[in-house]
Amino acid sequence: MAGHLGRLATLDRPWWHGTNRTCILCTHGEIESHDHLFFRCDFSRQCLRALKQDVKFSIPAMAWRSCVEWARRRWRERHPLNAASRALFASLVYHLWRERNQRRFAATSNTPEHTARLCIEQVRMRLLGDDIKCGVSTLALFRIWKIP
Repeated sequence: MAGHLGRLATLDRPWWHGTNRTCILCTHGEIESHDHLFFRCDFSRQCLRALKQDVKFSIPAMAWRSCVEWARRRWRERHPLNAASRALFASLVYHLWRERNQRRFAATSNTPEHTARLCIEQVRMRLLGDDIKCGVSTLALFRIWKIP
């Protein structure tokens, strides 16, 4: 995943000289960078709030590389809840980058709530397709994710 390596072509890079380098997802005039886009931008924070409300997902506010390292350590073990959290983290990064590109290149936009729903549905479909052993924690996972 190029995002966790800091290789996405954010506008804080030198090759974007002469271009409007502000974040297209929020209105604060911040320069678009990995640290801003993931997860200091108002849009991404609103996505996180929606995810916390809907599926109890949260990550600490920290710099991008620290956030990735935290997630790697936090969700390392092979457990269905950790797998869902890893998948949701990756889905959120993907959908934030996709939303950024849609706004920049296609002049279309979604709300943070819609973006969060896209992430949830993507992970829910993955969970439905996985062969997960039934147990108390699995039942809790299914309840949180509204899986019958």
